[in-house]
Amino acid sequence: MQPDSPLSNFITNLKLMPKNTKKAIVGIIALIFLIIIGVTINNIVEKSNQPLTIKNYDRYLSSAPESYEETLLTQIYSLIQDSLPVGTDEDSFVRDAEIRKDSFTENKEDGITSTHFLLDIDSLKMTYTVDFAWSKSKKEILPDSIIVNCPPISEMKYPETTCYGMYNTTSSPELYLPYTAFTEDGKIKYQLTLSQDLYIINIYTNACNDKALENQYREEALEWLKSTPINYENYSLYYDNVCKNTTSGSEEYTGPRHE
Repeated sequence: MQPDSPLSNFITNLKLMPKNTKKAIVGIIALIFLIIIGVTINNIVEKSNQPLTIKNYDRYLSSAPESYEETLLTQIYSLIQDSLPVGTDEDSFVRDAEIRKDSFTENKEDGITSTHFLLDIDSLKMTYTVDFAWSKSKKEILPDSIIVNCPPISEMKYPETTCYGMYNTTSSPELYLPYTAFTEDGKIKYQLTLSQDLYIINIYTNACNDKALENQYREEALEWLKSTPINYENYSLYYDNVCKNTTSGSEEYTGPRHE
């Protein structure tokens, strides 16, 4: 210990104090240490009791505030509980969540850090897409700072599992639409879009004065739609044949037709 260090000076002054004063100061110091130790132990116990942990969290999200980590884990765990069959003991197998390698992106702007990643939980055969943001200058949770949703089936590690997110499910059409199919020479064959706020899926074919080709594209569009998890039976399907006249640049519409 250095002779002129603050700690050395404190000990010297403490020795010169009255006995009762020394006891009071030592007691206060001991109490402070006990509080610090208690808080540390409590944090460790709380984390050990957290039913969900992300194995590689510190590798990607170490700079996020601790309160945000707790909120993120709680939100994901809540979705898991809602997705599991009744009577399942989720506490025994939800500790293997992991951020998928190469799926993590991060953007920093105006003091806000925004991240996006896929979270795989092998024991549940589940994948979530997570948008996670925080501000270093503010301790409160930002609005919409944690959004846990479902990815399209092509990004799911276990595509046979149905996902339920905060705002969507595996079958949500906005995960797959709009979709455009092209010919080998790069021309549009057909396109499927979703009407906003309406249960309508629009199917546009591009066959100029060729009824057979129009029917072919229409059938191909329907087959593609059936190959997706979209519950298309719950939607009205509208068809338009859009013919682009390469000479005049005009467009012809033969519909819409409803089924």
